[in-house]
Amino acid sequence: MVKVGFTNQRVFTAEIGKFAETLPEAHLLPFQKAIIGELANGAIFGTPVREGFARGGWKLGHGNPVTGDPHQADTTGALALAVVNLELLNVRPFEVSYLGNDVVYILKLEEDGHSKQNRGWVKATVEAVNAKFP
Repeated sequence: MVKVGFTNQRVFTAEIGKFAETLPEAHLLPFQKAIIGELANGAIFGTPVREGFARGGWKLGHGNPVTGDPHQADTTGALALAVVNLELLNVRPFEVSYLGNDVVYILKLEEDGHSKQNRGWVKATVEAVNAKFP
């Protein structure tokens, strides 16, 4: 077993950072967009629907958590996905992207579900994406 000291970890991290900076955007963006797309699909289409406000509340932003008008009803999820896909055009390499939902009861839906259905769909989506893109 090789023991890596703190100094070596710091050097390793710096070297990885330098290497990452040399990667062309063309190599990074497809993976970033694929991961975000998978997360968005699972979040949007897993959202329980009654009137569609929770499903329509999903948005994608970059650099800062997403805020905005959560009052767009979307029972099918098509509009929410179109909004996210449009925002995917603005993804930049190494930039933090946020998939969020401003509907005030979204956490309760995630934790309790709707009529005890679809409970934990966001957590399940994140786990599935982590398994797909280790």
